[in-house]
Amino acid sequence: MKVYAQKYSEYAMTLDSPKSWSVHSVFENGFNLISDQRLLFIGTEKNGTLPFAIHLSARDIKAILPLIKKGQTFTREHQAWLALEIPCTISLQYAGHYQTKLEPTSSLDKGQYQALQEAVKKSAAINGFDQPLATIDWSKQRFGQALFSTEPAQQEEAIRYFIGRGKGLTPSGDDLLLGILAVHHQFGLVLPSFLTTLAQIVTTENCTTDVSKAYLKHAIKGEFSSSILQLMKGLSINPRENMSFALQQVLAHGHTSGADTITGLLLGLYQLVERENKQK
Repeated sequence: MKVYAQKYSEYAMTLDSPKSWSVHSVFENGFNLISDQRLLFIGTEKNGTLPFAIHLSARDIKAILPLIKKGQTFTREHQAWLALEIPCTISLQYAGHYQTKLEPTSSLDKGQYQALQEAVKKSAAINGFDQPLATIDWSKQRFGQALFSTEPAQQEEAIRYFIGRGKGLTPSGDDLLLGILAVHHQFGLVLPSFLTTLAQIVTTENCTTDVSKAYLKHAIKGEFSSSILQLMKGLSINPRENMSFALQQVLAHGHTSGADTITGLLLGLYQLVERENKQK
């Protein structure tokens, strides 16, 4: 069976070696390949385009998923990924590539920020910390605020508190960190030591899941899913994005992953606005 990908992230084209990959995990909408701690998702755009993905149509994924089992081997050959144990080839011959980099901007649109806050207040979403997003008092999230400390030891303690905290393929604490990183790469938020410490922990320690590590490694470099890119874009441009729609696109991720990402994003935006107010 040969299927043709619709699109792929630029990261997917950097994976020339090693050529041997194994199936890491299988989902309803696709599967992950892993090699040397690097992850590649092959599947639909259910959660938007991802920073480490090859995207296929829903029809093609439905056709090949029954053949895919954990531990099977794939190899990279030119513009295709070939399964060794089953008759399956995924070709990139006619696929386009896409960008996942979040472009920095200088200022937050306060009107759009307010629109996002209003949309959150109307939401029934509950994050993985059992907090309804609509009722969180961001000024009282003291341990979360420790992530923005200028003291390296306090900052590292806070990072270690959140990383890997929670259940699932992407624990809640990791998704919160992802949201903070999105704010940072858009507007500038955390100190360089935050990125260095987080990168070191994610790269060298068995601190969280393989899937979560992949998302965090890309987020440290400023690479995110299209739904997060769209929401962040809406916070700084005209004509105005529909922030309620953009919010719902992120909240649709996983059981609580979207809500956890929004938690980190709002915590970061609160910190950003507070900092700007103090500088006036």
